[in-house]
Amino acid sequence: MNIWLDERIRLINSSELLPTYNIGKIFKIDSGHLSINQCLRALNCIVDKHWIFRTRLKFDVKCGILYQSIDQTIHYPVRVSTIKNDEQQKILLDKEMWTPFDTEHNGVFRCHFIRYDHGDNKDDLSIGDLLVFYFHHGSFDGRAIDIFLDEFKLAYKGVELQSPCLQYIDYSVHERKLAMTEARTYWHDLLQDYDWDRQLDLGQTKKQISACRSGRGELLRFSIPSSIAHSMIYYINQFNVTLFQLGLTCYYIFLNQLSYHNRDVCIGLIHLNRYRPEIVSMIGMFANILPCRIVNIDLDKLSFIELLYKVQKSFLQNIQHTYLPYEELINLHRKPSSYLQFPYLQTLFSVDTTIIDYTNMDNIMVTDTCSLSTYKRKEKDISIGYKFDLDFSFAYDKHAGSIDCVWAYMSDVFQLETIEQHANRFNQLLTQLFGSNHIEQLQIPLNEIIILDKNQTNNDNHVDKKHI
Repeated sequence: MNIWLDERIRLINSSELLPTYNIGKIFKIDSGHLSINQCLRALNCIVDKHWIFRTRLKFDVKCGILYQSIDQTIHYPVRVSTIKNDEQQKILLDKEMWTPFDTEHNGVFRCHFIRYDHGDNKDDLSIGDLLVFYFHHGSFDGRAIDIFLDEFKLAYKGVELQSPCLQYIDYSVHERKLAMTEARTYWHDLLQDYDWDRQLDLGQTKKQISACRSGRGELLRFSIPSSIAHSMIYYINQFNVTLFQLGLTCYYIFLNQLSYHNRDVCIGLIHLNRYRPEIVSMIGMFANILPCRIVNIDLDKLSFIELLYKVQKSFLQNIQHTYLPYEELINLHRKPSSYLQFPYLQTLFSVDTTIIDYTNMDNIMVTDTCSLSTYKRKEKDISIGYKFDLDFSFAYDKHAGSIDCVWAYMSDVFQLETIEQHANRFNQLLTQLFGSNHIEQLQIPLNEIIILDKNQTNNDNHVDKKHI
């Protein structure tokens, strides 16, 4: 419900829907070939098995209620396009990216086969051809798409898919019946004195007079120097914390130093929320957004280690109450005036390990002779799908031991130059914290080791940018 409203009220352009909640997964054939008809039979098996693929959402204007129904027939949009060159391919991919879902009539899933002209065989997908799948994020999370690909491989080989004991709609009904008094009390107490219209100082360069956003944005990526990254990995093992908790602590320090106003801050976190064995392999939308509140930390007195454990404690308390849906969590706190308010969460932090996850691997074997790889579009070609003013993440490759910082920002709010300055300052902060490689450095008050001048650019610590 919250995503459906967000899509139609906050993330909108001239009364037209934007494809902000589209999730695209594109696969390229690296070897062998696939049959389009056999692909469709495999997809039909998956759509028949999982009702969520046949979900329709309709809003009753008179009653003010959003209804969810399940179409009994196997129906989803399918396109097959034959192209002659890469430019035609790019045009088709852009069109797919910019086409929002009509969740009332066409559901929450669609596919598109983009093939080069192979002569008379119109059923053949060969090397260089693409399988394009799009999902609506209101019904699918990242884990669900991994499960989808697993089942597609099995169904293509003719393996009969086992009927599930539970469907996602069963979970939704169960969720509404859960005893959530404890969770409601926790979130109410945590957020009750956090102003509902509080706006963080993120160094915005474009003044915002409303909550509406276009969903357009850009990415700036830079690599953390290997010596700093190795120190960070060493310390998370030394302190028995996670990279997420360490990164969240560093991000809070950065926001605090950016503005004194940010001493009391809610940072958005994403939790997978698959907390029971029955739903681990279920296709649906389980991920939940949580506001992690870090309040009035005195950096003049605390050491980094002390702050790290405070942040860890706050995070661990949060995840004990993740089952309360974000929509209800916010409704405990939001003033009952209008949905058109500034977004409660302006910034998000996450650690992304998808670089080594299943759907980002090369050499995905569909048959003994056909392999796929994830087709990665250039970041400059992806300008839609931004949901937060500032989305900051670590991209962690465990095998290489490398960490990239990714700044995803709304073009409505920031200019590139501002984000470049943020990236430089954050890189400087990491160098001040972890550059000496001495644990004693992290045991003294933070104000003795952190120097972050908003007007200063440190050329020696300039980031290694990958802005494409």
